[in-house]
Amino acid sequence: LLLEKQKTAQSLRFRKVVLSKFLFRFVDYFLYIGQQNKQFYKFYQIPESKLVPSPYSVDNQRFQTFLPKSKEEKQAFRRELGLPEDKIIVLYSGKYIAKKRPMDLLRASLLLPSEKCAIVMMGEGELRPEMEKFVHEHLLQNITLTGFVNQAEIPKYYAASDVLVMCSDANETWGLAVNEAMNLGLSVVLSDQVGCAHDLVKEGENGFTYPMGDVAALAKKLNLLLSDSNFRENAGRRSLEIIDLYSYTQIIANLKSL
Repeated sequence: LLLEKQKTAQSLRFRKVVLSKFLFRFVDYFLYIGQQNKQFYKFYQIPESKLVPSPYSVDNQRFQTFLPKSKEEKQAFRRELGLPEDKIIVLYSGKYIAKKRPMDLLRASLLLPSEKCAIVMMGEGELRPEMEKFVHEHLLQNITLTGFVNQAEIPKYYAASDVLVMCSDANETWGLAVNEAMNLGLSVVLSDQVGCAHDLVKEGENGFTYPMGDVAALAKKLNLLLSDSNFRENAGRRSLEIIDLYSYTQIIANLKSL
């Protein structure tokens, strides 16, 4: 719905005619992946009786096989990946591209205690030169730009980390990296424009949202998690509880009900 509302009035009028009067009237049920998707259908006046939840999910079982059972296991993942063992690790997972706004996290890092946390940016993309220049100019010693990471290695980075950050704009219509990270018990800090923020973030329970592009607000939310280890660990456990509702099991059950 966030993206839909950015369209011009003329475009919306045209879409209402095409979707509501022609396409949607032939549909018996609409499967919505989350709250923003549900609001999109309601915007086009689809009745509640036709809306069926089909939560956007990853293979929870696969990711949870990497869930560390102890601090020692988490440290072992860090040693394997060459990451610092004595710091809180804040993870970015995604391409270095404009819609994901990786520079917001780098700018926020200037407002975080570098002796306490390390920022690991797992990905690759066209913004890398700008990111490297920023790291060099500000003499940042606690930033890791991983480059491309093979799919098989990705869960290890989640297992080694403590907090996931996603800074994206509204073009991030969901953000499956958040599902992945929550399966590894990470607390989360998401821009309020990320599609899944309305579903997967329970404010103050498993993490926070912040106004997209507000670097000071992002740093403030991160500092809340960095400064309180009990809250951070409880938030990670809460993430695991929430993500259980976003699984293949849930999708299959809802489809069977039809």
